[in-house]
Amino acid sequence: MPSKIRITLVHLYQLEFYSLPCQPPPDLAARVTRSTPARRASLGTSSNFTTNTNPKLKHPTAKMAMNSQIAQLVIVLGVMQLSKKFDWEDPQTVFYARTLYTVSNVIIFAIYTWIGWGISKKNDLTTLKYVEPASPMGGSTTEKVITTTNRDYDSAELAKLRKSQLTGVAMMAVMHFYFKFSQPLLIQSILPIKSALESKLAQIYVLNRPEVGDLARPWKVASMFGAAAEGPKTDKASIKAAEKKAGVGKKDE
Repeated sequence: MPSKIRITLVHLYQLEFYSLPCQPPPDLAARVTRSTPARRASLGTSSNFTTNTNPKLKHPTAKMAMNSQIAQLVIVLGVMQLSKKFDWEDPQTVFYARTLYTVSNVIIFAIYTWIGWGISKKNDLTTLKYVEPASPMGGSTTEKVITTTNRDYDSAELAKLRKSQLTGVAMMAVMHFYFKFSQPLLIQSILPIKSALESKLAQIYVLNRPEVGDLARPWKVASMFGAAAEGPKTDKASIKAAEKKAGVGKKDE
């Protein structure tokens, strides 16, 4: 192998190696704190070990969300270019587009059915208490304390997904049969499946991912263009303040 090529490969390897994230696992501080002084000495870590809590350092899942939005934009642009190659005045083309759209919604319905079956089978009755932020758009101007279970929380979120699917089908029916738009059938056969598989419920009950990090309940409401959205609060101070403000008080203590 020529020396220049060998040197270039070495440099690329070093660049890839040093670009890897070198953050400690989130529970390392707790494990070190629970360990004995001898164990901490062997690890070369003191008892006052602290992890980086800089809010500017984003979690990798934030990058994943941004990558998902970029992928969605690429899909939309790609399908728009692909749709120009079809003759949408041809009844056969319209028939195939309708068939693809129908199959897509059957798959989404199957995904949601599987999730519902998983919720019932797991039957997680763990208590979930959080403060729901005020939502002027939704008619709520004050924070509200919610007490529920993981099972009921997941069931409510699944109901939202099903309602969203039915709303999308109704809108597509109006656009296609009333306004005679056929091209949207193609893009609406792809994006809804992608959104269904990227939902928190699908990641837990279909992809079997652990319920930690961004999958820990309660979940933040997805915002457009990756903008930070105020999510539910689960800390005791926020719950107590919201209960005091609402005049509820803590009755369970």
